[in-house]
Amino acid sequence: MSEDFMRNTELSAREIKRKVLEQINGFLQSMGKNIASFGLLPNNYSFSDVENQTRDVLAEKIIKVLEEDLNAISLLNQNQRQAFEVISKRVYENKNGAFFVDGPGETGKSFLYRALLADIRSKGYIALAIATSGIAASILFGGRTAHSRQTLPVVRKGSQSETIAASLINSPIWPALEKLELTQNMRARFDPSFADFLLRVGDGTDQAEGDSLIQLPSSILVSNGSRNASLHDLIDMVYPHIQHRSENPALPLNRAILITKNHFVDEVNDILIEKFPAVGDFAGKDVFIHRIPLQPPTDEQYPIPYIRTQFSIRLCFAMTINKAQGQTLDCVGIYLKEPVFSHGHLYVALSRARTASQVKVLIKPPFFDKPGTDQTKIIVFREVLETSRLAAK
Repeated sequence: MSEDFMRNTELSAREIKRKVLEQINGFLQSMGKNIASFGLLPNNYSFSDVENQTRDVLAEKIIKVLEEDLNAISLLNQNQRQAFEVISKRVYENKNGAFFVDGPGETGKSFLYRALLADIRSKGYIALAIATSGIAASILFGGRTAHSRQTLPVVRKGSQSETIAASLINSPIWPALEKLELTQNMRARFDPSFADFLLRVGDGTDQAEGDSLIQLPSSILVSNGSRNASLHDLIDMVYPHIQHRSENPALPLNRAILITKNHFVDEVNDILIEKFPAVGDFAGKDVFIHRIPLQPPTDEQYPIPYIRTQFSIRLCFAMTINKAQGQTLDCVGIYLKEPVFSHGHLYVALSRARTASQVKVLIKPPFFDKPGTDQTKIIVFREVLETSRLAAK
C-alpha cells in the first residue's frame, strides 16, 4: 500500500505513513472496527479531527446534490409534503426523531426520500441514506446497504405466528416510531384499474376466504394462460430481439425477470447470457474479475465453519423478487416456477410495473394439480397490515 503512495513524489515518508494508516483505518471502519483497537498506531500518534471522521462521513461530504432532486421538493403531493415538513423540521430544530413512512408501492416513498436528502444536503447537513439491499440503495443518491433490517424478517422454519411475532410491529422500538402514511398512488394516472388490482393483491382481498390462491388476469399471463407457454416465451417478451442488442444498446435496460429463489435466477441468467451478443473491446476474451471470501454466521444451520470465495458481481437479467424492492421497471417478467413463499412477495413482484401492459407472468408448472395456469399462491399477513394502519392513524 505504501508503494502506491510513494508514486506521489511530493509526499514525505511521514506523510506516506499517515496516508497508509488512514487507508487502513477507513477499511476497518467500514467493518465497524477502528485502527486504535488493534494497536497499530505508534505511541503519541493520533489523527486530526478531520482525519478522524468516518469513511461514511467523508464520502457524504463529496456528494453533489442533483438539481432534479431539489426540484422534486416543489412536486411533492399533499401526503409527501406533510411527511417532508415533519421530518425536515425535526432535523433543522436539532431534535431527535424516528419515523416509519408507510404506503403501498408507487405512493412515492423513494421520491420523498430523494427530496429529503437533497434538501438536507443542500443546506450543508450530513444525511446517510441506508437501504436493506444494494439495489434499493442505488435508487437513493449516495445510498448504502444495511443488513438484517426487514419489516417482516425471515424466521428459519418459523410459522406465520412466529414470523409476525418477530416483525417490526412487535419490536420494542415500534411504539417509539412516528408513523407517516402515504396514500396517493402515483401509478393510478397511468392505469387506474391496475392500481386498484395491486391494492387488492397487497391487502389480500382478492384471495378467497380460507384459500391461499389468487386468480390473475389473463391479460398479464404469458400466452393468456396457455399450458404450452414456456420460459422462452417469457424471455422473448421481456427481452425481445436481445440477439440484436448491438443495434440498440439500451434494449436490456430497466427490464428484469423476477423469480422466487436464487437457483431459478441462475437458470434464467444462464439462458440469457447464451443469447446475449458479445460486444465491446473484450468480446470473446477471458477477463479477470476479483473474487471475495465470504463466511456464513456460526450457528446451528452451519455447524462446520467454512469460507466460500465468490464473485462480487452477478448477472441480473433475472433477480429474486426481494432484490427488486424499491425499483420501478419498464418491463417486468415474473417466473413462478414455484409459488411465492413470504408475505407480500407477489405484491412486490407485480408492483414493479407502472401498468398492466408492462408485466407478464408465467406460472409453470401449474400450482399443485390444478388444471389452470392462471392461479397462484398468495401470502398476506393481514394482522400486520391492520396493526400498521391503526398505528398510522
